[in-house]
Amino acid sequence: MAMLILPSSKYEAGFYDMMRDYQAHEERYFDDDYFCRDFDFEGYIKDMEDMSRGVNLPPGHVPCTEWWLVNEDGDFIGTVRLRHYLSDYNSEEGGHIGYDISPRYRNQ
Repeated sequence: MAMLILPSSKYEAGFYDMMRDYQAHEERYFDDDYFCRDFDFEGYIKDMEDMSRGVNLPPGHVPCTEWWLVNEDGDFIGTVRLRHYLSDYNSEEGGHIGYDISPRYRNQ
């Protein structure tokens, strides 16, 4: 069984496992910045919390809540995002819902 949870530093290792899975499958959707030595994972979690509240949004972004999909063993399966409303760009590309599933968990 899978469940949606709010992003948490508890799942940092699983998040990086998903990033490595994307790299192993030569999918470059996720930025290599996640693997920089000085990447601030706690800051990333804070940015997602801010984005959910509509605080400190980058130009052109709209409030968006992200959940992480994990299984009963705590394995990180993917992400789900819900944009609270659409910008002009999202009306054409992206829409209200976004998601990413780790390649090893697809088609299951």
